[in-house]
Amino acid sequence: MRKTVIFIFMYFSLILNLNAGEICSQIDMKWLENHAPFPENAKIISKKDQFGLCEVVVLINDNPLPLYCGKDFFISGRMFSEKEVVTAKTMDSLSKEIEGVKISQKDKEKEEADKRLLFFKENIDKLKEFTAFEFGSQNPVSTIFVVTDPGCSHCKHLLYWLRDNSIERKIKIKTIIFPLMGDLSRDKASKTICGNLGINEYLEIKDDSKPYICEKSENLFEKQEAFFKSADLRFVPYIFEESGKWSVEGSDLSELKKKLN
Repeated sequence: MRKTVIFIFMYFSLILNLNAGEICSQIDMKWLENHAPFPENAKIISKKDQFGLCEVVVLINDNPLPLYCGKDFFISGRMFSEKEVVTAKTMDSLSKEIEGVKISQKDKEKEEADKRLLFFKENIDKLKEFTAFEFGSQNPVSTIFVVTDPGCSHCKHLLYWLRDNSIERKIKIKTIIFPLMGDLSRDKASKTICGNLGINEYLEIKDDSKPYICEKSENLFEKQEAFFKSADLRFVPYIFEESGKWSVEGSDLSELKKKLN
């Protein structure tokens, strides 16, 4: 009887390990994205069999996310076995690799940011052409372009701060409306551009759920899409100092304050 139990246990252990091996071989980002959304920069850095499941570590924005995958599912969290945190052991073993990927990713992001900065410096006339409205100091020490989207709450927070502090800090802001976040953003952007709205009206624009299209805005958006694609700009807000000395990618207000000081 004991031999039979041992045999059955070994048999099922073998089956689980074989299944885990098969599962690991099929798992990539496409497989994961079939089950749940992931950011564009998500990257698998480790896959291995773990107690009949495939343990996968995905790096997202420099943070490792452990997943345990079955044939047609995955679970996010930590695995325990015999009072040990299996997941922690995996993370410890990957610490150097994770740090290396982080450094490599930061180097890549810096290189891409530098390319964008140079691109906009060389194409400053296009930014001026795309400017929807200006506000701020009439005798500025700094002039910046802000690429924004009406549907972006972080952008709006940034613009409120710039509006309320631009005179004191002697900043002129040239605002470019670039709707990336769907039809609602596009409608609000069209209302702003076709209605020649200023900063205060733009910040308070309401959603009336009515589609809004005008030839002026549609022509502008078509030109913007081609231009910003060439710059590999797929996010907002983006802040560019007019002479090309610096830029801020994203809504890091503390970084912007440092640049303006």
